[in-house]
Amino acid sequence: MQKNKKKANLTPLFLILPVVIWLSFFLIAPYGVMFDLSLHDSDDKSFSTYANPIYANYEKFISQPPYPTVLLNSIIYAGISTFIVILICYPFAYFAARGKWGKYILFVVFIPYLAPYLVRIFSWRVILGRSGIVNQFLMFTGITDAPLSWILFSKVSLVIGMVYLFLPVMTIPVYLSLKRIDKFLIEASQDLGAGVWRTFRYVIFPLSKPGLLVGFLLTFVPLTLEFLTPALLGGTDTGLLMGDVIFTYFTTGQNKPVAASISYVMMAATVILMFMVIRSAGIQKVFGGQGRN
Repeated sequence: MQKNKKKANLTPLFLILPVVIWLSFFLIAPYGVMFDLSLHDSDDKSFSTYANPIYANYEKFISQPPYPTVLLNSIIYAGISTFIVILICYPFAYFAARGKWGKYILFVVFIPYLAPYLVRIFSWRVILGRSGIVNQFLMFTGITDAPLSWILFSKVSLVIGMVYLFLPVMTIPVYLSLKRIDKFLIEASQDLGAGVWRTFRYVIFPLSKPGLLVGFLLTFVPLTLEFLTPALLGGTDTGLLMGDVIFTYFTTGQNKPVAASISYVMMAATVILMFMVIRSAGIQKVFGGQGRN
């Protein structure tokens, strides 16, 4: 009897052991190596000596140019793109959650995202190019006489690409949050004389805020460190972004300690932002709880 109890107590440990081993080798160990690398002297290409002081690379990122300017530039692009994503996704998620054909509408929207990442990015290069659909439409309607060369490889194309790629990332949590709102609360608000706007302002929007904040977190943070989209759709006028700096330092720049320190600072900021969102939004409200339809 005691042997059976011991086996029962050890069963959960054996079940989680593969996960612990996997995370240790492929998550914790790489993070540890990168943290150690961030403490090394950036001028020593053999990475055999530590920086003096030990936090020199972090201090360099925070105080020395061009890093603060690059960080601000990344935040601006991420903020603009996230704001546009919210403006597009919130009305769509609302009608999908309240409409009869909501699930089918979501399925149709997600079809393009079955294509590989690079295919979707390059499709925008075709659409926004000199002979693309946008320029052809502008010339056909007489708005312009010649193709506009500034649309592609510009700030406009960069924001369009970033918004397009993260539309479903914002849509899912907002849709789930709106879907779980009890419809009787909306009916009660209307019965008490509240119009459409007051019902939205005092009932729907506050109850959907957890999904909106989670969607903001899942959209804004990756956009801040986006690399491939600026490389393929951005131009010289977009300026450097954090993803560009990290990639360059890890590859051609051969300044891995600084790149590692930048990555850790951004990761720490991400963790702090994540806990702030969880604390304020109550993430369990997005994925848990019961709603009436």
